[in-house]
Amino acid sequence: DSSKFEGCGFNGELRLEDAGKDISAFIFVKVRMAGQEYPEEPPDEFIVSVDKIVGKPLGLDLDIQDSISAYVVSIRDGPFMAYNETAKPGSELQAGDFIRMVNGVQGK
Repeated sequence: DSSKFEGCGFNGELRLEDAGKDISAFIFVKVRMAGQEYPEEPPDEFIVSVDKIVGKPLGLDLDIQDSISAYVVSIRDGPFMAYNETAKPGSELQAGDFIRMVNGVQGK
């Protein structure tokens, strides 16, 4: 949705859809508005805050690869998708991200 970047440009990774079976591919894109500088790169880490509704799914498919982080496989309907709809460009939770801490608790 290009309206999300109006007036500010974009500097970050975009996931490529339909890259192939079991292939997760990304492209790094920088777009600046005429007469403006390129936006800063998104931070390596950022904080996401959502409220869990009792009895409702979070809408995350995770792969627990190790005891340190959870790999975001996909995002479905739920609080994280709602968060992404209002998040600033570059601070959305995306497939391919790693979750390193939840409620102040880290993996070991």
